Amino acid sequence: MKSVSSRTLFIVIAVLLVFTLILSIATFMTISRMQRNARASETAQTAGMHTSMAANLGQQQTNAVSTLYSQGALATQYYWQTAATTPNAAAGWTAEANRQTATAIQNIIAYQTYAAWQNSLATQTAMSAQATAAANYHGQSAQLTQAAYNNALAYQTSVALSTYAAYYTAVAYQTQQAYFQNMASARTATAQADHARGYFDYYVNLAMTRPPLAGPFSGSLVYPTANYFKAPGVLQRDFVSQVDFYSPSGSSLGAFDFGFFFRYNWDPATASPTFLSLYVASDGTWGLYNGRNHFKYIVNQGQLTNLDQTPGGLNRLRLVAIGNSGAFYLNDAFITSLDLGSNQNPGEIMVVIGVTRGREGQVLRYSGFQVWPTQ
Repeated sequence: MKSVSSRTLFIVIAVLLVFTLILSIATFMTISRMQRNARASETAQTAGMHTSMAANLGQQQTNAVSTLYSQGALATQYYWQTAATTPNAAAGWTAEANRQTATAIQNIIAYQTYAAWQNSLATQTAMSAQATAAANYHGQSAQLTQAAYNNALAYQTSVALSTYAAYYTAVAYQTQQAYFQNMASARTATAQADHARGYFDYYVNLAMTRPPLAGPFSGSLVYPTANYFKAPGVLQRDFVSQVDFYSPSGSSLGAFDFGFFFRYNWDPATASPTFLSLYVASDGTWGLYNGRNHFKYIVNQGQLTNLDQTPGGLNRLRLVAIGNSGAFYLNDAFITSLDLGSNQNPGEIMVVIGVTRGREGQVLRYSGFQVWPTQ
């Protein structure tokens, strides 16, 4: 009977030891999985702390299992040593083994409960860390996206402002250049006019110190009769000539013009005269014609501001011809230089009316008609 009880007790102890070994292996596998999860988490420090705590508890459980092994071995040894001499040793040993087994099971259950809590806490911490990291990532992405948008907008604004500034700088530059070019052109024109006036003033002053080639003549010209011109019979290419005309009055009122024919010659080949004609009209315009082969071709023309248009008003006209250039004055004011290159032949010089307009029977008086040589 004693032999059967000892065998049963030994089998119970062996089963308990195997069960404890299986629980220990399962515990170590759980701890390993927790460690892998903790290392995979972005909150390595927090998970590591909990893994360390679980590892300490596992060590405590290992110590408990080792203690149980030691206690079982001692109990077994004690049993075989005392079973023959102490009848009640088996009952005492069985009670002690039951107490030790109950204590080990309680420790395992407590550890499993604590390990499950730690695993849940570590999982929650990891998930919270991942959620926080994701939120931070998306927040940073949103900030980066907004920053990129702001940078792009700032760049576009900068480009637009630079383009705007460059455009208006170019416009301002062009405006400034145009202004200075206009000023330069005006100054050049003024300088050229001053130079031309100085040039022709010299010949006018020089010519008038000499005796005239013809004149002075005075009289009246009637349009359109044979008396619409006055030719003193002087043939010159280069000369200075001057005449005073009086605007029509009374019955001769109306549109009129007056001026010079000069370098005037008859061309037998065309049976027509060749000449240059300078005229001043009552509407304040002037013109230079080149006449040949029965036609007149305009060479120069312009507008006057100093014509006396009052009835009987005096207008002094002065003409200078030197080679291919010339000039005219009205009322002692230099008007402009003239291009005489189309006719440089010596010819007659005459005063004339009705070059472009006139009224039948219109009479214009003149006086002081003279011609001077330039040399």
